[in-house]
Amino acid sequence: MTLNDIVVSLEMAEKLKEAGYPQENGLFYWVCRRARKYSNEKDCWYILEYSHTSNFKGDNIYAAPTASELLGKMGNLSINIQDVGIRGRYCIGGYSLDDPMMYLPLFKRNNLSDALAQMWIHLKENGLLEDK
Repeated sequence: MTLNDIVVSLEMAEKLKEAGYPQENGLFYWVCRRARKYSNEKDCWYILEYSHTSNFKGDNIYAAPTASELLGKMGNLSINIQDVGIRGRYCIGGYSLDDPMMYLPLFKRNNLSDALAQMWIHLKENGLLEDK
């Protein structure tokens, strides 16, 4: 298992940042080291631990939360996680423990962290997250 299997994808990290996911105090970050010598060369994105990210700012860095970090920011929910068994595909859903009638839609992704990120974005966009 690699870090790519543990943290959200770059695409989902960008969406989380746009949705207002906290960018500080994470364990891992997607960072971009732009090629200085060849300005038209494609940007290079990779994952670093927080302690190695001091030189990256703005659009060159995105928090890359793990499933555990995302779960810690979800509030009082009961979340059901299923490994569908098709190339590691995950399906998650759940409901609020504060309001058992509030069911969440299903979120399906190949990476568990990405599925939980989709759920976090849904909760944020619908005003269902407590500030943590």
